[in-house]
Amino acid sequence: TYIELNKFNSLLGNIFIFDLEYVGTSSNLKDCFIWDIGITHLCSNAVFEVSIIPDISPIPPPFSEDFVQVTHELLQSRKAGTFQNAWVQLNQFINTVKLVSSGPTIFMAHNCFKSDKLMLEIDCGRHKIRMPYSWYFFDTLIYCRKMILKQPSYTLNDIHKFMFNKEIQNHHFAISDAIALKNILLSLDINMLEGPIYPSY
Repeated sequence: TYIELNKFNSLLGNIFIFDLEYVGTSSNLKDCFIWDIGITHLCSNAVFEVSIIPDISPIPPPFSEDFVQVTHELLQSRKAGTFQNAWVQLNQFINTVKLVSSGPTIFMAHNCFKSDKLMLEIDCGRHKIRMPYSWYFFDTLIYCRKMILKQPSYTLNDIHKFMFNKEIQNHHFAISDAIALKNILLSLDINMLEGPIYPSY
């Protein structure tokens, strides 16, 4: 579905910005496991954060030195639990915070179509969880390329540096990146939002 300019206004109350952090033995998402989820509601200051004990042992090293070294100590300090428990908490947050009860819920992430959406589907599949068909996904990477022209890099942190002259604090923790993306979108003017959205699966 393509959401045209100004049509997002009727859906703003059901838009959530999210980020996933995951570990894996390769860059193939089927070899990866979510360990951190961060979500913020576009129209309010509501945030949700949960850490997950990834279903892989030993925990693989980070993909590069830019990413967080996930250890059992880190997970314990963040009170990490099972994916199933995180899923229940996530749904409670969404259903409590969204403002339009009957409309679709839209989740926005940076590089969503090649990363976050697929990773969420994969990990839900592992745990026999079916994502709601009323959930739709929007990729802010595509939107930022349209709104901010001729950038040498469109990574989340580089766009943040370009717009705010500083790097994302606590980059690669999910809630920090989700809030940073929300600030970028608000600065670009949410009334200019348009682009394709895809449903679950």
